[in-house]
Amino acid sequence: DVFSVQCLIDSLPLKIDTFAAAAHYAVGAATGSHLLVATADGSILLYGVTETPSFSIQLVESRKAFSRKPIALLELLPDLDTFLSLSDGTVSLHRLSDFAPLGQVPVKGVTLMALEPLADEGDGPASPAPVATTADGDATKPPVRRVVVASRRTLAFFDLTKDGGCSKAKELTIQDRPRALQWLSRELLAYAIARGYYSINLSTTKIAELLPLGGILNTLSDYATFSSGPKPIITQLPEGRLMLAKGEYGVFVNSDGSPLIERDLEWSATPEEVIFSSPYVVALMPHCIEVRSLNTGGVVQTIQLPDCHRMAIGSQLIHASSAHFVWRLLPFDFEDQVEQLISNNMFQDAQRLIEELQFSTDEDKLANIVRVRGLFAHYLFTVERKYEEAISILGELKASPVDVINLYPQFSLVGPSGDPPVTDPLALNTLVGYLTTQRNVLAKLRLLQAGSAPSSRNRSPARPSRAVGAVGAVAGASTSSTAVSSSPSMSARSLDGVVAGGGTAAAAAEDTQMLSEVVDTVLLKLYLAINPAMVGPLLRIANFCNVDECEAALIEKG
Repeated sequence: DVFSVQCLIDSLPLKIDTFAAAAHYAVGAATGSHLLVATADGSILLYGVTETPSFSIQLVESRKAFSRKPIALLELLPDLDTFLSLSDGTVSLHRLSDFAPLGQVPVKGVTLMALEPLADEGDGPASPAPVATTADGDATKPPVRRVVVASRRTLAFFDLTKDGGCSKAKELTIQDRPRALQWLSRELLAYAIARGYYSINLSTTKIAELLPLGGILNTLSDYATFSSGPKPIITQLPEGRLMLAKGEYGVFVNSDGSPLIERDLEWSATPEEVIFSSPYVVALMPHCIEVRSLNTGGVVQTIQLPDCHRMAIGSQLIHASSAHFVWRLLPFDFEDQVEQLISNNMFQDAQRLIEELQFSTDEDKLANIVRVRGLFAHYLFTVERKYEEAISILGELKASPVDVINLYPQFSLVGPSGDPPVTDPLALNTLVGYLTTQRNVLAKLRLLQAGSAPSSRNRSPARPSRAVGAVGAVAGASTSSTAVSSSPSMSARSLDGVVAGGGTAAAAAEDTQMLSEVVDTVLLKLYLAINPAMVGPLLRIANFCNVDECEAALIEKG
């Protein structure tokens, strides 16, 4: 699982209409979070959530009959000690600490509003709001936040300050009444109307089409008109990307409207909300919350929250509500997520998650990726029987031939495993092709190392050697992160997957001799198993077959 569910409000007697959550700031640092809840009878309740030294939630302020009409939307601005409420087409401003009225946004018939996010929201602790300055650069007012409100075809932008100030900064007219709004940057706003998705540059007022309906939507759905049915959804993703969703489908585009090659995403039902929580997209469905990998589109978790009807992000956590409950989704530690993905055989998702994460060093990240890909190769070989693909991945990882041979229990150098021998002709012929290639590689290595180390042709190959590559004995690889970080890394001197050895030139030459003996001996045993006629040509040329092992194999074959 990706998230655990924590209940914040349990069995509230009043019916919840909507909510908003945001971090609480003290001396510029987040010290907890606020949860503001609006109920069907017009009441409003403010909760304070603290995390340290232990989790707690308490009712801070409440007001009955706060609004005579239902509250459709709430926006929290804790840095300005303010919140906004949209009710009956009017946006009102109130002080957060005591609910004192501060005024109204001077626009009637408002249907949507969207608060400009703080600079770092979603990628770490949010930054304080910008400070208004004079032309000389002197700070003149408290921090400023911007909000856009939509009324019919008009988008009105207002600057909000802590003193309750609300001044109109800009007003723009678009083609039609917007059905969704999403800030993309300080000067770029995305919106959806009946004819499709667009963005507008606030400085130039230039409108750009994000998703042409002709051609794209026709391939996604058979719904008759874009203006009817489920509401469109605009979700901002990293690196200037967007996911535009309507109905059961989501399309990935750049913020300039250029399409992305990434796959379109198809939900199991029509989502009400979609939120990005790296590296996942989380959708509120009619009967559950569905978590999908952004990279593959696959479902990684389904969360059952009875009668959940609202989902939003606040204080960098996803919150959800039903008529009488409020929950938040707490992400599991990423190491635990990686292990869960591996245990579910979702190796590619595990690798992509690792690639998204920050590690103390690049070497640590590489070691984790190598481990996951090694386990993936073992899974492909043993479960899906995709032998060529599995061995190709091990080759990309610069695995030693010993690692590949150990996938075949009858030839394994780590001793009996109890696993049945691999007898599939395709698997055996794949190993023949691989060992033949490695035999040529080893011949080149011996030429490079000629004279640098004494021959070790008579050494038994049964012992593990420094030549075992970065993946290790993949079949027995540990699934713990600790094992990953301590595993040897790929040798800079490896050639086509063969590790030449470490330390002195003599040690490298010794390892090459050992690997040559292993490869030739296993190759002879393979020929005996699938094509005995090939044994003669192998023995008539210079080879490094272990005499005792090969003699025993020939006698056994008769």
